[in-house]
This record gives sequence, structure tokens and C-alpha cells, in this order.
Amino acid sequence: MSTEDGETRNEFSGSAETVLQAGNIGAVHFRGSKSSEDIALMLICDAELELNPGDQVSLTLEVSNLKDQPHDVVLHLNGMPGTSSEVVPDKVTIAPRRTEKVKLVLRTSPTSPEAGRRRVSVHAEDPSGRRLAETSETVTIVSRPNLTASLALPGDLSEPGTYEGVVELTNTGNKPLQGTIQAPGEFGEAPAHHLDLVGSGSFDLAPGDSALLDLELRLSTQAPLTTSWSPQFEISVARGGLDSFTQEVTVTQIGWLAQMPAFLAAAFAAARVRLGEFVSWCGEKPATRRGVLLTVAGVAVVLTSVVTAGLSGEPTTPAGSAAGTTTSSTGPPATSVPAPPYSVMPCAPGTSAINLWGMTEAEAGAHAAWLIEYESRRLQRLPGEDARFVGQLLDLHHPRVQVSRWDDACSPFRGSKRPEAEVFVWFGPLPSDQVESVCAMLHKHEPLDCQTGSTTAR
Repeated sequence: MSTEDGETRNEFSGSAETVLQAGNIGAVHFRGSKSSEDIALMLICDAELELNPGDQVSLTLEVSNLKDQPHDVVLHLNGMPGTSSEVVPDKVTIAPRRTEKVKLVLRTSPTSPEAGRRRVSVHAEDPSGRRLAETSETVTIVSRPNLTASLALPGDLSEPGTYEGVVELTNTGNKPLQGTIQAPGEFGEAPAHHLDLVGSGSFDLAPGDSALLDLELRLSTQAPLTTSWSPQFEISVARGGLDSFTQEVTVTQIGWLAQMPAFLAAAFAAARVRLGEFVSWCGEKPATRRGVLLTVAGVAVVLTSVVTAGLSGEPTTPAGSAAGTTTSSTGPPATSVPAPPYSVMPCAPGTSAINLWGMTEAEAGAHAAWLIEYESRRLQRLPGEDARFVGQLLDLHHPRVQVSRWDDACSPFRGSKRPEAEVFVWFGPLPSDQVESVCAMLHKHEPLDCQTGSTTAR
């Protein structure tokens, strides 16, 4: 017996089958329940609950009004963090001396709640927040530890050298995990390549958490054909109930034969840049220059076709020409040209762009995608201080080589000195006070008559 707020109350514990006799009993409290003179809660549950990750269980909760006037009750669920468990409905109005039934829906996910025994409770409040009653039940969450590892490397692994990457470890189970991961080290045939961690490789992950561990990939050679390997990481778990295991990943290096068509297309594009075929802000070009360009274009197409045929095992002859002759086509074979990824030039105050190319819609369909790749590579090949300067701009402002139609370009570019220009390949957006420096830098390393313009208005 206890005294609470001046009232005498009798409290008992036992099962529902226990027969209790007492005088002037205001409420009988079964396992894990507390009631008031206003409201009583009873959770209908035959046995202790055991839930697996991903389970959903519905229980009946009885809410009784012990008074002679209606009562508004707000119900709150506790003890199931990180889940969508709920009481449905969570607000009820109960008539005098009546009982309403609501649903207690318990849901688990692969990572929540954490494995083990836990107390799940529901308490009732009146609209002012005064706690009226509570009931609880012990729930066991079955242990399902799990860990995944995934490798992230640059997508253009090709030439020998050192590449940076990460391995992502994710605790996809419902128990905390501690352990270490060991990189494969050497893999492939001699001379071997290396995949190593930068750091200790230890991890301590709560359920649902991830960790990124830095990697270093060193490619010693480049084979003619594209090659893939499947090195394995060894993962040891010291705490968390998970056995040690190996995780296989894939490393793919592009062979130099597979790069030949792109290199030839880039060389073709470079020839056109240097000779001024597409962009010239200085007037008409002599007729002899176009003849030189067509010869360069023909050689590039024939060489590209030969390499493509060598890779596919089938001979390829450029359209419109006989075998063994050059062609007047102005680009790589149509079947190998991807569509230009058109974008809208963002005309923002204080920004400018470098107009690298101006061309017709037809020329863009044949060459724009290759020119974007070529100009992007050119930016990556800048030496010394120029490379560092452009690198800082890339980190701060994220400019890139893009292609836009005339209608989507800012007004300075629509005044191009090549009247027939319908499409522009451009680099930006850049801060207006830096754009002339970048243009001069590009011209210094590879002659380029580029146009700059403000992108403040469309």
C-alpha cells in the first residue's frame, strides 16, 4: 500500500490469472502497468515478444476511462528508436466508464533497434501533458550482425601510376561492430599492381553507420586490352558476433587499344583547333586551309576505322569511300559519335565564360561530344603553376567544359563573329576577373583563338 497525492492506492504484481481480494481498490496493476483514477491501460500480449529485423507486429492496447465524464487521451510509444513503430490512433476520446481499443504497431529495420532485450512502453497523457497511465512489455530483438564493403576508384583507370580511392564499410546489421580490414596488397601477374590502405584499417561502427577508409591503387603497367581483376579484402570483426570474412571487389584497367579511337578523335579535334576551322574571330579563312583540314580529317577517320576494326575483329570502311582511299568526311564514323550533352548557360552576375568553339548544329552532332572530352583533357594536362591555378578554380567554382545551343547561350556569345554559329562549346562559368587569365593560359600551352564574354544576361 502506498500514499500518493493524499490518496490510498493498492499496487500488486502478478499474472492476469491471479485472484486478488482487497477492499476499496481503485486499480489493479498487472505486469509492467501503472494506472490512475482516470485512465487504465492494458496491453494484450500472451507471451514475451521476439522480433527479427524487418518484422512488423500489431498488438491490441485497451484504454479504459474510469470516470463518469468523457476523457481525451494522448498516447505515446517509447523504446523503439529509429523505427516507424506507432500507436494507431494516438489520440482517442473515451466515453464515461468505457474502453477503447487501439493498435500498437511495432516495426523493426535491419539496423534498428539494436539487438537485445528492451522495454517497450506506452503512456497516456491528457491534452495538458499530465501523465495518466503507463503499460510496458519486454521485447527481444534478435541479433543479425552484418557488414558490407564497397570500393570506389576513379572511373578512367588506364595509364600506369598512382590513383586515390576509398573503401566504404557499412554496418548493415543491428549490433555494434569493431574490427579491422586488410587490403589485398599485390594483385595481378608480374609486374604486380598494388591496392593498399592509407592508415590502420580499424573500424568501430554503430548499426547503420558507415566509414570511409582511404586507399592507394598503383598500376604498374597498361596492357593492350582492357583487363579486370578481383582482389579480396580480409575483414576481421573482434566485437559484434560476426565471423571474419573476405570481400571481393573489381578493379578494371582500360587497355591502350581501347583508347586509340578517342585519342585519334582528340588529335583530329586538336588539329581543327590549331588551324582555326570552327572558331575564328579574325575573318574568313583561306581556301587552302580548309583543304589541309579535310586531309587531316580523312586521315583521322581512316585510322580510327582501322583501330575500331582491330578491336571488333571486322574491317570497317568509312562511309562514302572505297577501301584504301581517304575520305572528305569531317569527323569520326557516325556510329561512334555520342550525342552532345547540351546544357543551358547559367547567366549569373559577376561570371564569365570562355567560348572555345562555335559551330553549326550539324557540326555539333558530329564533333561536340569529342571536343568536350578533348578540352577537358587539355585542362588536366596543364603543367606547373598553371595546373595549380586552374585546379584552385575547379575546386572553388566547379567550372567545366559544356555545350549549349544559341538560344541557351548568354548574350555576348550570340554576337559571335562566325554568323552561322548555332552551338557553342565553352568553359565556365568562371569569375569575371579570372576569365582572361585562363584564356591566355590555354593559348600559351596550345594556340587557341578563344573568345571570352560575360554571362550576366541572356
